[in-house]
Amino acid sequence: MLHKKFEGGYQIRFERGEQWPQAFDGFLGEQGVSWGYFSALGALEGVKFGFYPLSTKRWDEHLVSDELEVCSWTGNVAIRENKPFAHTHAVFARKDGSTFGGHVLEATIGATLELVLIVLAGRVERDLDPDLDLWLLSLR
Repeated sequence: MLHKKFEGGYQIRFERGEQWPQAFDGFLGEQGVSWGYFSALGALEGVKFGFYPLSTKRWDEHLVSDELEVCSWTGNVAIRENKPFAHTHAVFARKDGSTFGGHVLEATIGATLELVLIVLAGRVERDLDPDLDLWLLSLR
């Protein structure tokens, strides 16, 4: 991963084979980021994404092991269990032009992933909501 710091955040370039979210989580911890948001585009070699039906309160996980274009990739950073956590959603395109998306659980970077991270002053945490069994922004 390569990065350049600028006023208010970072431009980050993930390299082929890097793993999401491990590489990004490590960067967030090293830089002391506790609140922010990000957007990215690029390509992947595979992704595990999910959908969370409230009726079951369990992740429906899907694994796609193809080369994919990242059409939209967005998320926020907050503190979960005393560590930075990147909440990420994305839309992907296959070679045939079909698209799909959801909550990004894991991904392997393809040619690159170019991400802009805007770091905000302050700290926002996530707390586990017992009714939904989801980690939501506490905003206390």
